[in-house]
Amino acid sequence: MTKTAQIDRKLAKSFNDSVRYIDDLLTINKNGLMKKYMNDIYPKELDLKHENSGNDKSASCLLDLKLDVTNKQIIKSLYDKRDDFPFKIVNFPNLSGNILQDGSYGVFIAQTLRYAKASSKYIDFIERTLILKRQLVRQNF
Repeated sequence: MTKTAQIDRKLAKSFNDSVRYIDDLLTINKNGLMKKYMNDIYPKELDLKHENSGNDKSASCLLDLKLDVTNKQIIKSLYDKRDDFPFKIVNFPNLSGNILQDGSYGVFIAQTLRYAKASSKYIDFIERTLILKRQLVRQNF
């Protein structure tokens, strides 16, 4: 194996801790390696946005998670970009309408399970669940 091939293989292995789902990419590496090579990896037509905060220890969003690094631990919490919209989003049915109610009540259980899996801290889970409860009560659940 040539020296260049060894270097390329070593470089490729340094991206082993990268995960991509459609247009979301999480890469855990040292010294901004993705920033350095992203234009070599992806075509110039693809608009790449680096969403880390200034300290490079948190990601604004990966799917529906916010990831923060605190004391060498990854702390995850739920992130919903709809919370940042300047208008109100209605994402669950209003049960005062003419819809079947039986399946609708599973929404609370399903969402709280999702919140529990996405929250490293109990307080994050409680805050999300209370917001959901208020929303569903307003929508006649």
